[in-house]
Amino acid sequence: TADESDVVITAHRPIWTHTPTARRLSALYPERALERGREGEASLHCIVQDGGALGCETVSATPGGFSNAAQRVARTYRHATQLSDGSSAIGSPVNLRVIFRIDDQQHG
Repeated sequence: TADESDVVITAHRPIWTHTPTARRLSALYPERALERGREGEASLHCIVQDGGALGCETVSATPGGFSNAAQRVARTYRHATQLSDGSSAIGSPVNLRVIFRIDDQQHG
């Protein structure tokens, strides 16, 4: 039986109600990095806010504009306002990893 000294840690998978299209993502690619043929990524720690928007801070990022670009990408996501168990998602943490890769078909 569980008693009050037990620690319960729950992690939920994000429930997205809106995610950016591939075209939108490519439009948010850091322009200078794209010109130089550089790829990168950023890890963000976000909190679900009212309406499902994310409030994020950068945990780590490839230098060259990827942190700012990832923040812009995060603003295009919307999280469901309820978790799968029916509880409110507002205030819950979400980790977002944004990977910027150059699609060969875009160049050439």
